[in-house]
Amino acid sequence: MIKKINRYCLLNDDQPERKELFIELRRNLYSPALVASCDFIPPEHPLMKDAITLSDGFEALTNGMFNEEALQDVKKISSTSLLAPWSALISGVHRFYASDYEGCLNDIEGIEEDTAPALFKPFFSALLNSSGKIPSGSIVPDTASPEALSQQWKELKESILENTRVIDDSLDLIQEAVSMEDLLLDTAGLLVRDIIKEDRESACKILLWCFEQLQVKDMLSDRAVSKGRSLFGDRDGYRLAALASISFDPDRSLLYWLHSLQAFLDSRNTNRNSVQAYLSIIRDMAESVEQEFELTEEYIQLTGSLVSDIAESIGHIYPELPETRDLPEDPFRAIRQLCGEQVQPQPQRKVREVKTAAVQLELFAF
Repeated sequence: MIKKINRYCLLNDDQPERKELFIELRRNLYSPALVASCDFIPPEHPLMKDAITLSDGFEALTNGMFNEEALQDVKKISSTSLLAPWSALISGVHRFYASDYEGCLNDIEGIEEDTAPALFKPFFSALLNSSGKIPSGSIVPDTASPEALSQQWKELKESILENTRVIDDSLDLIQEAVSMEDLLLDTAGLLVRDIIKEDRESACKILLWCFEQLQVKDMLSDRAVSKGRSLFGDRDGYRLAALASISFDPDRSLLYWLHSLQAFLDSRNTNRNSVQAYLSIIRDMAESVEQEFELTEEYIQLTGSLVSDIAESIGHIYPELPETRDLPEDPFRAIRQLCGEQVQPQPQRKVREVKTAAVQLELFAF
């Protein structure tokens, strides 16, 4: 298949062989991502642009990260493109998720016959027909009959319908429970456990949304953070808490990022790029917190303890890094040193007295 794609790109539009390859590739090319992975096609080539657009559009539909711009770009694919049938399929899937079932059927039925995406036509027609989602008056092709589907297609169809009903019901319950923290976390926990093995990223997004709703009302509670850690482990549990707190409580978010990095290092399944990415985020957060907040002595000590533990762990895993040795006592200067920066002499820091409304530091004493 790769050789034929390469040959197709090398031929001129008016050559008969290219027209033959066009028909063959439309029939057998099973994914736009295959074209996007061909490094011999220049980035500016129209086929490569279409392949990347379609791959991005399909990813935007399936990874839980809705991207309207990517989906609009899919619709701009020319009908003369080798990958045009995939544009119709992705548009149909988009309409199905948006509950536009009539539009979904129109897109699916519009897929050109004898192309790879056309294999999905009987499946989607049967899916819409058996679920009662095809509007009255729509013409359902004969291929939509249950007899026309293989056993595997039937099982997939039933699985999609059942999963859709369960997820819809669970999301409705989560939205209704926003005002009650315990119910919200318990309901979200049930849904996350159901989908986390098959779609961890979407499960993370569900809990992050819950955290953000709780954060709007008040700061995240100890129970909420513990729920995240129990569902996703310390690394991702703290990371979700950090993401939810960035705009509302940057000082707390910094501590969550430090906890998440420490959990990542404790796993021993690390790489330097990921560690450096963590440190870059932590450095930016620390700079903002240091400039915008009058910090308590307790907060500074806690931050210093976490930074010291992180530096020790990095030193054990990557002993060749000199930045982990002879750290300044000030945690904010220590963070900059861990990021490879030259540390300036320590300025005089404002330290505010602890008051009743101070950050609940016991939340971080795990």
